[in-house]
Amino acid sequence: MALPVGPNTMAPRVWARDVLRDIGYRNTIAVPSRSKDVIVKFITKVVQSYQSCGFIICAIHCNNEFDCAKDEFTDIVFDIVAQNRHIPEVERSVQTMKEDSRLIVHG
Repeated sequence: MALPVGPNTMAPRVWARDVLRDIGYRNTIAVPSRSKDVIVKFITKVVQSYQSCGFIICAIHCNNEFDCAKDEFTDIVFDIVAQNRHIPEVERSVQTMKEDSRLIVHG
């Protein structure tokens, strides 16, 4: 099962998103920074939450901001996309969240 993730900046926080490809589940977590420790904690939290539901995470598709954390997870393959490239599921999730927010605000 592959888990694409990617950060999206919204002032003043950093929002980290994950999308479970097989079932289309998406999750957004506010994280305080883009430091390695924070990224490792985010990935650990996400992986543990999916594992508690019976999913096995074997690959993570992410941008180069997550490259610093790949050595911490030896049992997960990290597919780092090239700079200025995007993970389609995450980009679609960002657009959906924006559309939903606009609908709520402008109703």
